Amino acid sequence: LRYGKQHQRPDLLASQISQENRWRAQRFSIEEGSLIENDYNHLMKNKTIIFNLIEQVSEDAKLQGCYDELMGITNILELGTSADKQRRAYRHALKQGESEQDALRAAVKSVVNDMQAD
Repeated sequence: LRYGKQHQRPDLLASQISQENRWRAQRFSIEEGSLIENDYNHLMKNKTIIFNLIEQVSEDAKLQGCYDELMGITNILELGTSADKQRRAYRHALKQGESEQDALRAAVKSVVNDMQAD
């Protein structure tokens, strides 16, 4: 992996920042979340960081023959994760006047539908 001048310290990322980012990634969705960006030492939206990383490694991905797989990440960014889809189904059901129990069922049904589609 090649690093430009602004990306010369990947091995110096503090473990505290890594732990915080891991927690943030688990807690917040791709759409709503942000991570501590090492080069800038401030919060950046997940999508921004991920698109920057894709740009940084795309040349290497082409050389390794996995560029298409790398670009598949953009589908997740556009459509959201399974958790994002479940949250949308849940919120949609609540907006339609469903009970909380039925909204939870709608979220589960969205998972089942996704699994059957595969």
